[in-house]
Amino acid sequence: MAELMPWLEPFYRRFVAAMRGGQAPQALILGGPAGVGKQRLAEVLGARWLCERQPESGDAPCGQCRACRLLLAGGHPRSWRLVPAAEEGNEGRQITIERIREVQEGLSLAETGRRVVTIMPAEAMNRFTANALLKVLEEPPAEVLFLLVTDVPQALLPTVRSRCQLWWIVPPSREVALLWLQTQKDGDQAVSLLDLAGGAPLAALRWARAGWGEWFERFLGEVGGAAPQAPLVWAAGLESWLKSKETRDSGFDLDAWMDWWLRWLHDLARIAAGAKACYFPRSEARLRALARHASLRAWIALETRVRARAQWVRHPLNLRLYLEEVLTAYAETLGAKR
Repeated sequence: MAELMPWLEPFYRRFVAAMRGGQAPQALILGGPAGVGKQRLAEVLGARWLCERQPESGDAPCGQCRACRLLLAGGHPRSWRLVPAAEEGNEGRQITIERIREVQEGLSLAETGRRVVTIMPAEAMNRFTANALLKVLEEPPAEVLFLLVTDVPQALLPTVRSRCQLWWIVPPSREVALLWLQTQKDGDQAVSLLDLAGGAPLAALRWARAGWGEWFERFLGEVGGAAPQAPLVWAAGLESWLKSKETRDSGFDLDAWMDWWLRWLHDLARIAAGAKACYFPRSEARLRALARHASLRAWIALETRVRARAQWVRHPLNLRLYLEEVLTAYAETLGAKR
């Protein structure tokens, strides 16, 4: 069974207790920020549901029954995992209706016995897929567990949400996160990224293992320096960096940079509102100095504007122009009067 992190154990015990009482939910939405372990929890819940060991005999999957052995071998005929598929016209961004139809067919062929359907990220379902799933949830087959993993439950159809229990998973306390990271390979490198990740240990660890600690220091050097660079010069340097082989090989791209940039702007708005920095506590003094250049309304307007532009981050018509627009808006805000 996959490792279950300490902050996920209460959710697991809650599920096993519900199984013992014959009250296990048929459909669960596992929601929460990226990097808190929602996928890991889904794997463990699915394994426990399929395990042939009765819940009265122990909390954990036995690891010995046929179901457990099939899962350990990498597949179970009664377990379906729906993820975005790279198809013509889709490019791996959506979970298509064909995937739901495959599941419907599989459920009809295996009419008895416990089965698991895991959908992640659930917000990747297009409206046709979601409506097809809704029909299944309205009259769910017996002994089928649906697990919908998502960062944004509000993006799901209200009718789908109403037929599921929502379990919201928050990042653990900093103390718990640091203790857990100490037990992980490269966990020491992830510590410096924990705040940037919003306290989500798995996100920080994933970034550290990809070598993004170095990119974080570069990012801080550019945004937190004595003075922001001229936007056109900054954009040219960023373009070269993002297109370099070393950066691309690490998986760092415009999407990742924009994610960090939005966190920087969010902290600027927080500081302007009189709150503390959330993602960049090490740079709070610099954030305070920058925040004084514009009003709270201006910082919120900038964050909103850039967040709207971030929707096009995967398909910028021209990377240089995209970066120039984003950074010019930042420079203009810094030049605004209070």
